[in-house]
Amino acid sequence: MLNILYANPYSLLDYTSGSSKSIRLILKGFSKLGCNVEAIFCTTSYSKTGYLNTCAFLNNSNRSVKLNHINWDGIKCNIINSNHWDRRKLNDSEQRLFLKETISLIKKRKIDLIISWGNLRLEEEIFKEAKKLGVKICFYLVNPSYLGKDFYLKDNADFVITDSNATKKLYKNFIKNKINVLPKCVEEIPIKVSNKNKSKNCLIINPSINKGLEPLINLSKKLYTIDPSISLWCVNGRDQIIDDLKYLRYQINDLPKNIKILPACKDIQSLYDHVKVVLLLSIWHESGSRVIQESYAKGLPVICFNTGGNNEYINKNKNDIFEMPRTYLDTNNRIRIKKWDSKKMVERISLLIEDVQYYDYYSGQILKENNPKIRNKVFLKALSVFVNFIKGTKK
Repeated sequence: MLNILYANPYSLLDYTSGSSKSIRLILKGFSKLGCNVEAIFCTTSYSKTGYLNTCAFLNNSNRSVKLNHINWDGIKCNIINSNHWDRRKLNDSEQRLFLKETISLIKKRKIDLIISWGNLRLEEEIFKEAKKLGVKICFYLVNPSYLGKDFYLKDNADFVITDSNATKKLYKNFIKNKINVLPKCVEEIPIKVSNKNKSKNCLIINPSINKGLEPLINLSKKLYTIDPSISLWCVNGRDQIIDDLKYLRYQINDLPKNIKILPACKDIQSLYDHVKVVLLLSIWHESGSRVIQESYAKGLPVICFNTGGNNEYINKNKNDIFEMPRTYLDTNNRIRIKKWDSKKMVERISLLIEDVQYYDYYSGQILKENNPKIRNKVFLKALSVFVNFIKGTKK
């Protein structure tokens, strides 16, 4: 039996973050396989909304206590209340408490494996202390921004897991140890009778400059000229849209009328039930988007660019994946669109929206080929192989 610890300041309860959900489901998988799973994290989040959600969760226990202990979803959680939502603004006393409690958990629970990521001082101190105590480190690698940087996990992680062969290939000559690809698992939520076939709504989750805010604006203008009733629902889960629009020199009032900005939604499934197409317009390396898996579990087509692991996740639905726009890095090193013709993508979206008979057949095929129960069995099988591999290294 393995004793596993997730140790990272970012909250596992942050519903605005796909990566938080992914690591949470991986930990839940370890628990199902008989491992003892524990986690230590803060209330910090990728956004103020995610932070407030974790704080609200703690209100059901004891928000006034600096360190909370909660059993949740098969995971023993140790949660430190932070004074700020931003990970980078943890104060010195909070960082010392986090490090102290992590080392204490390693010793008390006889931890075999720590799962984490990051290259800030606190994370690296945890990794170094774990190494001194003989604990193996598993690097959860789904972010393309580590490439070319020097950081502790690059040469010192005992295991590396990621969610696509594309990310494995991206880092194969950079990361020292073997990179293991784990398939995504999804929450098994019953399919409800939805209004998607009657709608003309497209869904975009957390659009930002990296995640395709520029092509989104371009698309919205073209779609508006074809059919003004097609609505683009943009979930502002990370409270980032306004700032990124300003960076692009847009004001909210400058946007086409078919763009509807929605606040973070805790029950994202309720949105999936009322849209017809999902747009994933990332222009950076999208490792293995949870959006594709969740959409397919609802029978929703996903329109995306051929970047990162999208091609693997799109599987047979090649009519929905498009050539990447030509991009460049601006003076602030932010990825921007240099040239892109949206005509083919607009035509595809229009077909899916307008041709009801074709859509019904296509949506049914997606649903048939993406049964969450089957997908999760594949995930657990792969995770079981990984667990046995870890156990083998202990001998």
